[in-house]
Amino acid sequence: MREACRRARLAPSAGGQRAGATPRPAARRPSAPAEPDAVGFRAVSAAPTASPVAPGTLFAGKYRVNRVLYEGSTSVVVEADHVVLDERVALKVLRPEVARHPEAAARFLRAASAAVRLKSEHVARVMDVGTLDSGVPYVVLEYLQGRDLSGVLQADGMLPIADAVDYVLQACDALAEAHAVGMIHRALEPAHLFLCKRRNGTPLVKVLGFGSSEESGSVDHRTDVHALGITLYELLAGKPSHGTDTPTPIRRARPEVAESLAAVLEKAYTRDREQRWGSIGELVLALAPHAPPRSQTVIERVAKLRGTPL
Repeated sequence: MREACRRARLAPSAGGQRAGATPRPAARRPSAPAEPDAVGFRAVSAAPTASPVAPGTLFAGKYRVNRVLYEGSTSVVVEADHVVLDERVALKVLRPEVARHPEAAARFLRAASAAVRLKSEHVARVMDVGTLDSGVPYVVLEYLQGRDLSGVLQADGMLPIADAVDYVLQACDALAEAHAVGMIHRALEPAHLFLCKRRNGTPLVKVLGFGSSEESGSVDHRTDVHALGITLYELLAGKPSHGTDTPTPIRRARPEVAESLAAVLEKAYTRDREQRWGSIGELVLALAPHAPPRSQTVIERVAKLRGTPL
């Protein structure tokens, strides 16, 4: 059965975007790593070169390449169709010059293998991984139609408060599962939240860009709590936080935001990680009073996953 976020056959409407489509560039966060993520599509400043996966190519003996979606400094993402199953997918292929470095190729596949463990509907699904005879590794991902929240902000400005809270709660579902298996996203931002629709028309957020980051001395689950706080700030303010850990208080940018919600936000993105919400579950419960009714299922699922009582 095809996923709710279906592999589309028709071009998106004006202003739309696809995923595997590349998230639009967004303001860098101080905590974000310098290199592109191993899985997911993030814009880079390097000038694109000739794609190693040309349209019309039969890739890995079973995927017909339609078009290039994105070219980065380390990888290329293309739209393709499985020639037997007639299913549209996104292929992420490591550039041959990068794949010649064993460590880079191993990291690419390790990140994909880690992402396979995540089964939340709010994670872009990894369908397969492999390596060509040439030694070039690739990842097969579900093909989505919609646009990332960075694009939504650029086109529409600030989101309705209920929608912004709901979208972040959906991302929390993915992150709670990742944290439960020791994975940290560490580079979350609106460009990594892809908005599409379920079959019933309700909004569905998918988190892109999961790599193989694990907890370390300077990076733990509170790194993602901070990123979620900054992301929610940007969705509510309708503009980037300008790469700062301490943006202008949200009620100055948007006075109708409740003081209680502003307090939740500020606790999430405070510079002192010891003062942040201690887990995704705590953040979810703090956001729950400000969430629309459609968020209740996510709230209950995350609370159960983290062992946090409602």
